Amino acid sequence: MMVEEGNRSLGTRINEIRRERGMTLADLEETSGVTKGYLSQLERGIKSPSLETVEKVARGLGVYLSDLVLETRGSEDSPEALPPALAEFVRECEQGGIPLTAADVKMLVGIRYRGKQPKTPHDWAMLFYLIRGMTV
Repeated sequence: MMVEEGNRSLGTRINEIRRERGMTLADLEETSGVTKGYLSQLERGIKSPSLETVEKVARGLGVYLSDLVLETRGSEDSPEALPPALAEFVRECEQGGIPLTAADVKMLVGIRYRGKQPKTPHDWAMLFYLIRGMTV
């Protein structure tokens, strides 16, 4: 079974945080709603999780989504492939008490304007608020 580097990095990060908090896989299963078997495969880099699963794990660990995804890199469709400016926007939202949902992040990752993604956290914010019909 082949293990992708991005999956291994994300899994390692999950394992590190879980152990720092003194949690077992059973504890994390209880707090996240993700099964122990799947969590074990995540930690070993065998599974490539959806954004929704990573969000559940982050909540179960009591950390921001960005705490898990910003330190890793992965495939085009994985949460760890966030462009740096988008990752910063996600972090700013979380720190401001308005965390983005996994669906929001997934939607933003796929956006291109004139073939390119926004270059700054402010650009991402403007785009997000425009799409959501909100004011900055």
